[in-house]
Amino acid sequence: MIYLKLYAIFFTTGLFTFGGGLASLPILQDFLVEGGWISQHEFVDMIAVSQSTPGPIGINLASYIGYTVGSFPGAVIASFGLLTPAYIISIIIIRSITSYSENRYVNAVMKRIRPAVIGLVGAAVFFIASNALAGPIAESGDILNLRCLILFALFALLRFFRKLHPAVFIILGAMAGIAFL
Repeated sequence: MIYLKLYAIFFTTGLFTFGGGLASLPILQDFLVEGGWISQHEFVDMIAVSQSTPGPIGINLASYIGYTVGSFPGAVIASFGLLTPAYIISIIIIRSITSYSENRYVNAVMKRIRPAVIGLVGAAVFFIASNALAGPIAESGDILNLRCLILFALFALLRFFRKLHPAVFIILGAMAGIAFL
C-alpha cells in the first residue's frame, strides 16, 4: 500500500509540475511534509543532497525520498512515478507536434504558464533560503542562523572574486556542514 501511495504522490507531482525539479518542491513539501511522511528538516536535507549529486534534482529527490520511505523498491517506484507523466505527455506531444506547433492557442497557453513556473521556482528558493538561514538549523531561537549567514556571505564573495568551480563549493559546503552542525 505504501508503494501505491508513493507512486501516486510522485505521479501527481510529475503531472502537475512544469518547469523542472525546483518547481516541484512546493508540491512535494505539501504532500510529504504536511502529509507527515517526513519532517521539514529531513526535507531540507534531502533537497541539499539531491541538489549536490549529479543529475536532475527531481529524479534525485524522488529516488532519495522513495528510498527513505520504502527502501530500494520505494526509490524505483517513486522515480518511475515521477517520470511516467513525462513519458505519456512526450508521446502525445511528439505525435501532434507538427499540427500544434504554430497553433496560437497552444502558444498563448505556454506563454502564460511561464509566470507560474517562475513563481514556483521563487517559492522553492525562498523555502530553501529561509530554512537554511532561519529554519530548523537555527535551533537556538535566533531569527537568523549567524553561522549560515556568514558562510553564505563568504561563499558569495568567493564566487564573485575567484570564480571557483561549483564542485569546490559543494565540497566546502559539505565540510562546513560537518564542522558546524
